[in-house]
Amino acid sequence: MRKLYILAAAAAFTASATASSVSLDMLQTGWRNSQLSPATLTKQGIKTLDLNNATRSAEEPQFSFTATNAEFYYYGDLLDNGTGVYMLWLANTTMKKGMPTGTGQMARLELIADQTDPSNPQLCTGTFKVMPAIDQVPEAGTLFGPDSDVLDVFPNPDAPEEGLVAYSYEPSEGTLTIEKEGDTYKISYDLTIVHRDIYSEEIDDTQQSVCSYEGECTYVDLYAYTPFDGDINLDELIASGRYTDGGDYSIAFTTPGMLDDKGWIVAPGYLLNAELFVEDVAPMNVDDLVGTFTPNDLFTNGAVPGTFGEGVWYPIFGSMYAAILTSVSEYDESGSEARTALAKEGTITCSKEGDNYKMVFDLISAEGNKITAVYEGDLEAAISDFSTPVSVNTIGEGKSTVVGGRGFITAPADAEIFSLSGVRCGSENLPAGIYLVKTAGKTHKVMVK
Repeated sequence: MRKLYILAAAAAFTASATASSVSLDMLQTGWRNSQLSPATLTKQGIKTLDLNNATRSAEEPQFSFTATNAEFYYYGDLLDNGTGVYMLWLANTTMKKGMPTGTGQMARLELIADQTDPSNPQLCTGTFKVMPAIDQVPEAGTLFGPDSDVLDVFPNPDAPEEGLVAYSYEPSEGTLTIEKEGDTYKISYDLTIVHRDIYSEEIDDTQQSVCSYEGECTYVDLYAYTPFDGDINLDELIASGRYTDGGDYSIAFTTPGMLDDKGWIVAPGYLLNAELFVEDVAPMNVDDLVGTFTPNDLFTNGAVPGTFGEGVWYPIFGSMYAAILTSVSEYDESGSEARTALAKEGTITCSKEGDNYKMVFDLISAEGNKITAVYEGDLEAAISDFSTPVSVNTIGEGKSTVVGGRGFITAPADAEIFSLSGVRCGSENLPAGIYLVKTAGKTHKVMVK
């Protein structure tokens, strides 16, 4: 049975997301472990989609094509053996950062070659032979099959409005050649590609893929964000957020019509996320937000009352990046961040009159653009309280026996410690970041500096 892959990058945020939806709940959390493992190279941003009797617009998938677009990315010496690792994308359809955005064919090929200057990366040249299995460290001149695939892309046959899916085949034999004259590349390959059963991973189909391309090959910074090209001004915002232990308010302000009633992004729009810190109290008291907040490098200084966390472009699922802490993101029709502004300077001021709160944003992005916005409304009704109240049984002990330090966490002996990516950790020699500590039936969020 052939497997299909859902192709919208937004789907990687949550298992239940469709190709055009991103969960606001994930976006407004704003926290990720600061020492995640390096970005995975395998089938970036693709999630397996189970379709027992998959059909498509054409009876048989097509894998041979003449490419009209070529792009590449340079990872550097990931193998620690003096070689360079490159990702080459060839497509006869449109694409964005290694993901197809239209129907057609696409090859995503990992190449091992001599290193290039990372400050001015150039695509490698030469002949590359497919290495089909992870049985040794790939050497220069290798096309690494397990981290490569050839796609036949088409609309989801069960629900075309939900975006694109693809048949994905892995190279098992063959060669690829890259030549360059001036700024023009000549690229061609002849590959045997295989499909693996979705359950057993055994090969259940074999195809031949032949591709050629002639033209420029553009370097794409796979993990960079696209900044706004000018100032940003937002109003008529809708607020939704949460308060957690540590005096942490994470509040997402979205433009009207952007979300459905379940908090999914269903239309293009803007999301302004504010990460604000007050004195740690429980339960929350939204009046603590009244005042002026100034910028703070959270990962250097930790949570400081009266500050907002400066925006960071951050790995959230290994190969997926997103803006966290205080930032503005513009979302397109696919639910992807099209443009991003990370707040690095300025102020956020909150005032209150009756039950009405007014938040005024006067910020500066990393690129020097102004970020101005105004929100007026009932913040108390918009924010959920996730803090842990002090119980009668623990008043004499203080609010918590869990404390984060510089590289360590002090906690009871029976405590279980996890990174935000779900990996269980010890209590010492910890990299800076946020950790979850489970003890005595409670979960604490702790920062390690």
